[in-house]
Amino acid sequence: MTPYVPGGAFDPYVDAFHDEADSIRSRDIFALQADDTSGHFFRQDYDEGNENPFVLFLKKQAEDVGVEFSYWYASSSPSYEIGREEAEAIVGGDANAAGAIVRGIAVLADMPKELRTAPAEGRAAWANACHAKWLEENKDFIDGLDAIIARTAEGATA
Repeated sequence: MTPYVPGGAFDPYVDAFHDEADSIRSRDIFALQADDTSGHFFRQDYDEGNENPFVLFLKKQAEDVGVEFSYWYASSSPSYEIGREEAEAIVGGDANAAGAIVRGIAVLADMPKELRTAPAEGRAAWANACHAKWLEENKDFIDGLDAIIARTAEGATA
């Protein structure tokens, strides 16, 4: 088996090819198990979100069905959005309400039945209320994240 090595993503070490082959055999799609004893397994400027062959494959598959990934790195989940136009149609163009729908904060299956045939403004108000409730329920968590981000920014400028 010859491992696929994307556009020079790996330094030209023989061990790297063996590590990649082992990673492929173990279905380690992000090469997290690959041994990096050399300290130079990936190029310094390697951009996993734009060069990883698995990520590129998934981006192409998503593109084929009309979904655009914002990013996807092994250390996080993919960022993508499906159904924005449909959600905006449901809520009469209210971008905030549509955002609550596509992010799963306002679950359409939970929408009161009487709103399903009501004017779009009523559906938008419901979706925005769901978002406000979510923000309130997650206030402590969000405040904690904001504090971490502020401390990180302060440390970066120090």
